[in-house]
Amino acid sequence: MRSIEQRGSLALSYKTMDIDNHNNKPGEAGRQQVRVLKSAAEIEEFRNVWKGWPGHLYTDIDFFLAMAEARKPLVEPHVTVLLSDGVPKAMAVGYIAQEVLDFKISHKSLFHARIRTISVLRGGILGDQSRETATAMVSALMETLQQGEADALIIGHTPVDSEFYKLLREKVPLLCRDHTLEIHPHWKMNVPDTMEEVYARLSGEHRKKLRWQNRNFEKNFPGAVAVRCFKETAELEKMIRDVEEISKKTYQRSLGASFIDNELNRKRVALEAEKGWLRMYVLYVGAKPCAYWWGASYGKTFFSEAMGFDPEYRRYSPGMYLLTKTLEDFCRSGVKDLDFGAREYHYKKQFGDYFWNETEVFYVFAPKLWPVALNLMRTLFGGVRFLGKRVLNFCHAPGPLKKLWSRKVEKSSEKPVSNCAKGTFQPVR
Repeated sequence: MRSIEQRGSLALSYKTMDIDNHNNKPGEAGRQQVRVLKSAAEIEEFRNVWKGWPGHLYTDIDFFLAMAEARKPLVEPHVTVLLSDGVPKAMAVGYIAQEVLDFKISHKSLFHARIRTISVLRGGILGDQSRETATAMVSALMETLQQGEADALIIGHTPVDSEFYKLLREKVPLLCRDHTLEIHPHWKMNVPDTMEEVYARLSGEHRKKLRWQNRNFEKNFPGAVAVRCFKETAELEKMIRDVEEISKKTYQRSLGASFIDNELNRKRVALEAEKGWLRMYVLYVGAKPCAYWWGASYGKTFFSEAMGFDPEYRRYSPGMYLLTKTLEDFCRSGVKDLDFGAREYHYKKQFGDYFWNETEVFYVFAPKLWPVALNLMRTLFGGVRFLGKRVLNFCHAPGPLKKLWSRKVEKSSEKPVSNCAKGTFQPVR
């Protein structure tokens, strides 16, 4: 298998269209074609078009290029552009990289395989969302796999009601298609102008409980409770130090779902601060940090990235205290939408206004012996996990077991538990 550095750029044409020429260039009239961008210079040619298709923070052109540069040589850009009569219609924004496919039961890893993947980012299908364009995009990405450019395609966070998702289910061959899909709700909140309007949306019981928790926290630490929002480049060192002190104690750390003080995250928060996107809310009791919420204010939307709290303060509900104080700041500062992200958590249902269902990841394997064999093994392991969850649900055990496991992880949180903590590549999806 060739390394990332050894593989050159690849321009592909959509097979069912009029042309089949690998040297096509954008701008040629009367043609429909596909172009794959694999360098910053090629991507810059499409800057104006790209910026005209707003999406998620991850697919902002400057964020994308900066993260690609920060991850070198582990990844390189892989942006598939569809053109009609030389005019861009849509693009799939992603990276190509070597990744580890982990085969595990519950949280126990049994063995793994290293594969070459193309990862399309969360919100990475930009431009025209019609079925016709989605059909062409699916075909173009499948052709990339057939050409041997990668062993698998990974689509991150795809709404199940999108044409792209429906076509993946319909068009990808059975042996190449992911059969272990996990579908989760993705919650968002419309942020009103005042905190009183936020409280008015809640049930009377919830509103009363929330206000009591906040007063109780402040009563137990009189004059010592404070929230600080880090935004500026000059504040980064203190911010990183304080957030890492909290994060290393959380159970989310073992899942790679918390802030980690590594080179990649340092580059990321530096970029966010430079662009004015960074919003790191930290709750302090005196000088001690005890909870954080990391996100980015992009446009009028706050994209939640990670949160956590010091388990020492669990009985005071520091996470909920920080959430309400952060919402107060959103109301004052003009944030209009809060994107909580995927997965079901109680606080998202409490504050969220609406949701849609989406897959966390959707694998498409190349139509070749080894990738298909890996997909069959994934399906087998996924079936075992599914049956295990059904048994636990039948016994009403998931909640207590999750709490027991999270407490166990928190107690051992000082130990290195994730490749992410060592600064190795973790895909943004």
